[in-house]
Amino acid sequence: MSESLLNTLPTLFFAEGKYGLLCDGKEILSPSYDAIYPFEDAGMAAIEKDGLFGFVNRYGHVIIPPIYDHVHAFNAFGLTHVEKDGKHGYLNTLGEAVIHLEYDKLYAFDTMGYVSAKVNGKMGFLNQNGTVVVPLEYDMTYSYDTNGLAHVVKDFKHGCIDRDGHEIVPIKYDAIFTFKGGFAPVSACGKIGFVCEDGREIVKPQYSRVQNFSEGLAAVCKEGLWGFIDEEGREVIEIRFTLAFPFRKGKALVYDSKEPKLIDKAGNLSFLPFDEYDTLFFDRRLRVRIGNRWGFVDYNMNAIVSPIFDQAWSFDKGVARVCVDGKYGLIDTEGNFIVETKYDQLFPFQKNGLSHFVEDNLHGLVNREGKEIVAARYDNILSFQTNNLSEVILGGFFGIVNSKGEEIIAPKYQRMFLYKEHLAAVKKNDLWGYVDESGNEVIKPCYVMAKSFNKGLAEVVTTDGKPLMIDTSGNPA
Repeated sequence: MSESLLNTLPTLFFAEGKYGLLCDGKEILSPSYDAIYPFEDAGMAAIEKDGLFGFVNRYGHVIIPPIYDHVHAFNAFGLTHVEKDGKHGYLNTLGEAVIHLEYDKLYAFDTMGYVSAKVNGKMGFLNQNGTVVVPLEYDMTYSYDTNGLAHVVKDFKHGCIDRDGHEIVPIKYDAIFTFKGGFAPVSACGKIGFVCEDGREIVKPQYSRVQNFSEGLAAVCKEGLWGFIDEEGREVIEIRFTLAFPFRKGKALVYDSKEPKLIDKAGNLSFLPFDEYDTLFFDRRLRVRIGNRWGFVDYNMNAIVSPIFDQAWSFDKGVARVCVDGKYGLIDTEGNFIVETKYDQLFPFQKNGLSHFVEDNLHGLVNREGKEIVAARYDNILSFQTNNLSEVILGGFFGIVNSKGEEIIAPKYQRMFLYKEHLAAVKKNDLWGYVDESGNEVIKPCYVMAKSFNKGLAEVVTTDGKPLMIDTSGNPA
């Protein structure tokens, strides 16, 4: 094949209902496949024929014939995971079986070239050459971490092994969590302690909750109160706080009763360095005031949103309302504007994720992404009801919009009551009737008074002053 063909990526062509490959206009793979997928970095493209899969290389050579039920992209070791008749294996770019089709399940390789394998409900590890390096004797195995330890489960007990299969953390715990900073929480009999990477239990399971070690200390909880232990398991800060967070730069946030404070490693408490602040975090952000400006900090007291706002409100599902020079907008948890400060008023988000805004004395609705679901065109918009319908007012008349911003009923009624049992009383031309949630007048306005439905009945007064009970079809009860 010419040098130009070697350096050119093939292109698809379609003939007689099948796909083939061309390179520089020359056919290098005849059109006989139902699909040819994009080429990967390994220079291979998956091919499909009669519901089975294989691979072709960039020169048009079918390296792996389409005989497999499933194939996966080639990994960093140049191997593809294949499945056939319920069995799993790995092939290389020459189509050779590196791991034969004899496993019930194979997982992705970790960065060191180990892969979990399962046969008859038992799991172990193979290397990239297909050699069993850890016997398949565990009920569950998890990938090796960067420290060379793998979490394993046997007879409902948890522990850790090294890459040679040696048991480092005894398989005796009810659960074991991720190692961070050389330590991992472990649980037994409903309590939590710590082990280190050499398998030593430095803290016997005795706490109800724990956090990972940070700057040599870990927050621990016992009987609903928090304190701190050191890496030898000693309680160095008394367990007496209602909440505690990890140490950063020598200090940690704790709640002394309901008041957030900072504590140093000697146990000394200090107030937060702000003129005013909330007592609770929302979306991992605390609203704070410095001087006359509001912003937000994280658990480590880092200013995530600089104090530049005349007013700010706590975050609600990733969005906060802010105000500058009497104009309102929206920001995300990093302080980026979702909506610039342009509204004259902006109200809290409702349960359906919409906020009512006012701009140039007209009212609209905006969502958390900053999209105006209802443009500013009404004189007022009332709160959404449980059926996600809201009354709107224009020129003194009432209508209905839904949470998609669709106008279900144009403003045409003199008054309107809340929906009850899927019907709302409406007044038009000084007479009352009822509309359904689609805006249909199911009971025409013909009464001088009407009340909301309750248990299928509503009280009305006819034009001749006669009180009457009617059902949802308008028939006298």
